[in-house]
Formats: sequence, C-alpha cells, structure tokens
Amino acid sequence: MGNEKPSLSSNANGLYLGTAGWNYNDWRGCFYPRTPSRGFSELAYLSRYVTAAEVNTSFYRIPALHQADRWVAAVSDRPRFVFAMKLWQGFTHDPSPVAPGDVHAFSLVAERLAQSGRLAGVLAQFPWSFKYGEDEIARLRRLAREFGRWRLIVEVRHASWLRDETLDLLKELDCSFCNIDQPVIGQSAPPTALVTASPAYVRLHGRRYDVWFAEGEAPSERYNYLYKTEEIAEWAERIRQLTPKAEQTLAIANNHFNAKAVATILELQHLLTGEKPAAPPELLEAFPHLRDICRLDPSAPPSGRQLELF
Repeated sequence: MGNEKPSLSSNANGLYLGTAGWNYNDWRGCFYPRTPSRGFSELAYLSRYVTAAEVNTSFYRIPALHQADRWVAAVSDRPRFVFAMKLWQGFTHDPSPVAPGDVHAFSLVAERLAQSGRLAGVLAQFPWSFKYGEDEIARLRRLAREFGRWRLIVEVRHASWLRDETLDLLKELDCSFCNIDQPVIGQSAPPTALVTASPAYVRLHGRRYDVWFAEGEAPSERYNYLYKTEEIAEWAERIRQLTPKAEQTLAIANNHFNAKAVATILELQHLLTGEKPAAPPELLEAFPHLRDICRLDPSAPPSGRQLELF
C-alpha cells in the first residue's frame, strides 16, 4: 500500500450527506419497510436516499474483509455513495501503543473500500475525557502515522482542543477536524465551522442535555433527538462555509434513534439544495413535517399501511 490518498467516487458538488450507521432495529417501520422482503438489504435501501454512511461496527470490532465486500456490493448501483469508517475504539480509547496486527487488519478493510472509490476517510472518535495535552498530542501523531493515508478525521469533544495549536497540528498532519453538534455542557466543544484538510466533516449528535452524561440511561437514548428546522438551518449555513474550503464535505447525522438521523439529513438536503428529496412512505408517516419538503418515492416497497399525504 502506497502513501497516495484514495480518490472518492464522483460527486458533482463534493457534498455527501448521510447517517452514522444503518443497522438499527428501531428503524423498522419508521424508515425501513415494516415487513421487508426476503433478502432485504438495509444498506442498499439507505443508499437510495442518502449519499454517505459511517461504518459504526468498526468502532466495536475490526471488521472482516468480506464485510467490506458486502458493503460495496450493496451500493454498487449508487456511484455517488461513500463510506467513512470509524476507527476501532482500541485505537482511540486505549492510550497504549496500537498493535501492528490490529493496524494491519483494519488497514486491509480500509484498503478494500478505498480500491472501490468509496472511502471518504477514517474517523478517530475520541471521548470527552480526551483533553488537550502532550500525551494526547503524541497519540494523535501516532494515529496519523498509522492511518493518515486513509484521510484521518479527528473528532474531539472537549473544548480544550479549540485552539490555534490544534488546527496547526492537524494541518501539519494533513488530518481533518470534525465539527460537531453536541449538548454543550461545561467544557464540551461548541459548534464550529473549521477546515484543516479534505474532507471537511460534520457530525450531528443531537442535543439531549438531560441524558448526555447521565448514568444508567440506555446509550441509544442519548441520540433520541429530533432537530428543529432552525437548528438544522444553522448547520446548513456552516456547511455552506465549509464546502468552498475542501474538495469534499461530509455531514453525518448521529441522532439515529427511530430514524431521526434520516429525517435530519433529508431536511438538511432540502435546505442546502432547495430541492425536495425522495422519501419512503414510512418516513413521511413517522415525521409528518417532511411531507412539505420531501416527495414520496414512488418506487419504494409498499409499507403495508395507507399513507395520507394530504
């Protein structure tokens, strides 16, 4: 594997909008069909409506190579669709040096996605406890050496990183800064519109202030948040600021509970393009406000229930 960064699938405007993950049981009936047909592919279905997806499973375990082949095959008829692949948490949440075998295993999967022209980058998602400091900077440098050729995107959630030194470091390492929307509590990083490398990157986590740091709550509840139109409009404006500064821009919604991420992305697409994106009947039924800004996808599988649009 050489040092040249992979090229992306063709996208007319360099903007990709998508969701964090796609394998959610709670999306059944509010985005996916209530009774899917045999052989139904969640990823193929999602790719009808968005142009990007983060691979979440790679955060919990390094995927097998054949999984990358299945992902690529699922979106084979969507030439503008790309993936971002989250680094395994052993790389980002464990301060120990990364094991060469783990780096190799992860890189094989990233290489397979890159060869298909589908890899937008690899996301290093750090926890709130990861604060600016010499040891943490050294960890970033190590990860950039190991994974930089895959377009490393760095997500830090603590406000201590919001300083010129961080931006200079990421520019030096040719790594992207991840702009995030999260509950701003204490020293949590607020919304930004920063670019240090391509792709420019945005992640929308929702604003569940009441459970973000709460113990004993189901993890999915932290992402059970439906953005208001005015909140999405704020991010649409930030994305307009980002796009001229990078070859590609990705905006990913992580408010995934009950397919709220899909609703958010389609509304964001409408605000950015002025067009009415296609939506399946289940989504329009679950989120009635989308009926004014989306068009019913006539080719979507039947939902099993009659949808009254007017």
